[in-house]
Amino acid sequence: MSGVDYPFYTDVYRGTMIPAEAFERCALRAAERLDADTFGRAARAAKGEDETADAVRRCCCALAELYWARESGQDAAVQREALGSWSRTYARGAPESPAARLRGIEERYLARSGLLYRGRRGDA
Repeated sequence: MSGVDYPFYTDVYRGTMIPAEAFERCALRAAERLDADTFGRAARAAKGEDETADAVRRCCCALAELYWARESGQDAAVQREALGSWSRTYARGAPESPAARLRGIEERYLARSGLLYRGRRGDA
């Protein structure tokens, strides 16, 4: 995603969780998620220099941190995992699903931007 690089993450977003060598991978996953959930509008919006572009870039950083937490085993929502007869237990008070946590981050940053709108425009 345009404008989301490690210097943006550390200097503007003030992130410290993701190491430099893992940031690009996590940010790519986050950008893919944002692109899917906004029907490509987030990628176009991130190219600008307005409030919406900044919100998209910050949202991408927050999602990247969530992906890093999962990848590195720091995800507090997952309390226990097993492999044989697959099982996953979430901590009490955690969102009901990982998708809900991702959606919550998106809504925190993009709720007023119109990028999460899934309906039809009146002029179509």
